[in-house]
Amino acid sequence: MLYGTLEYDLSASTVLGVGLTWRQREQRGAAGTTPIQGFAGDGTPVPLMPRNYNNGAPWAGYEQDALNAFVRLEHRFDNGWSAKIQATHDAIDTPEMRIGSLRFALPEVAPQVGMYKDIASRDRGLTMELQGPFSLFGREHQLLLGAGTASHRTTLLRGTSPDPDLTGVGYAQGGRAVPYTGADAAYSSDLFSSDRSYVYAASRLTLADPVKLIAGARVTDYQQKDMTDISWYQYDFKQKGVATPYAGLVVDVAKDVSVYTSYTSIFNPSGAKDIHGRALDPEEGKTYEIGAKGEFFNKRLNASVSHFWMRTDNTPEEAGMNARGDVFYQAVSGASRRGYELELSGELARGWQAQGSYVQNSSDLSSASSLPAHQFKLGTTYQFGAGALSGLTVGAATRWQSAISVSGANATLRQDAYWLFDLMARYQVSPKLSISANLNNVFDKAYFSAVTNFNRQGLFYTWGAPRSVSVSARYTF
Repeated sequence: MLYGTLEYDLSASTVLGVGLTWRQREQRGAAGTTPIQGFAGDGTPVPLMPRNYNNGAPWAGYEQDALNAFVRLEHRFDNGWSAKIQATHDAIDTPEMRIGSLRFALPEVAPQVGMYKDIASRDRGLTMELQGPFSLFGREHQLLLGAGTASHRTTLLRGTSPDPDLTGVGYAQGGRAVPYTGADAAYSSDLFSSDRSYVYAASRLTLADPVKLIAGARVTDYQQKDMTDISWYQYDFKQKGVATPYAGLVVDVAKDVSVYTSYTSIFNPSGAKDIHGRALDPEEGKTYEIGAKGEFFNKRLNASVSHFWMRTDNTPEEAGMNARGDVFYQAVSGASRRGYELELSGELARGWQAQGSYVQNSSDLSSASSLPAHQFKLGTTYQFGAGALSGLTVGAATRWQSAISVSGANATLRQDAYWLFDLMARYQVSPKLSISANLNNVFDKAYFSAVTNFNRQGLFYTWGAPRSVSVSARYTF
């Protein structure tokens, strides 16, 4: 990857900025999106595969080039207002992509094969913003006005491949047992596109010295169209003038403590399909949050606590796989999600920093058990001062999450609660050069990072990352 930005002062008040990122990527042994099967649809168990198991074929994968560019123009007016306009362009090209894997162990060992060519994705965006202060009722307030447009296009040629002969192949052999069969000469041309244009306004109003009101709204025109020769992937959605308002109130209850509450509306077109291939209606709903933030001990300790709750309709939830092996969804009405978050960070002593957080989530969606209801993180670093260890920083971190599980016919796939531990060290060799080392999952804990229920196809899991080491050097010119 190569990355660079350049800013130029056209005048004392006007800045022109440009940036470019080029990235080249190659992946082999790609297994697609199918995890490892733990139980068949009827509840028959599949032997646990080792952590180095890969159901992706060695010949599967792709080579990819990506280019991102932006140009931004900013101007500051004498009255405190500022204006910004920015254009972005993203291009990703994949000349060829091969898909090959062992999808299922039971009821029989089944492969997945496919071929794609000339995959071209293009994203373009243009945004304009104007913001600044204004006076009303003897107080100064802030106003933000903006507009933008964004578009996405992906075109590709999709080929068909005959299923390989897997006679005598066992699931434990993994993707290396899937032979490459090539692709048919005939390819279909697919197009996936979406467009959004929007205007928005937001204001920060000082109602009183300790009370501030933040309010805004966004009005958006949506259009999404997917064109393929497979009825399952057809999608045509268009809606104009979708308004999504939001508001928040912040009150300074003490010199270093503020409390707040907020409301936001939700409108989210997903394109998810039901079992008959029909696109689900956009998800709509509302989310609320209340919380408090504070600074203590001369700003050496920062603390925040918040509670949110959300209610949505037409929420897509995985409901299984169809005969083609495509995941289909069901629309859930009145879905509720809520949670708490607590975070503390600060300096315990000179050179000793610490940060910790606790997050709790709950939901009435049937898939909620596949996500942890409780998560805890704690990290600390210590930078040595004068002496033989001057320039050395050491740190440790731990992560804990509660159990996750999915259940199907006569079977449950579960990952019990677990802890992970990480270590780091950084040495400042000189004022310009530093060397760092990170050791993740110190005790090489084996755990499922995700579990999935595909109903008729069974229960699946993904192994979490084993112990790993990384070393880096940073030089400042």
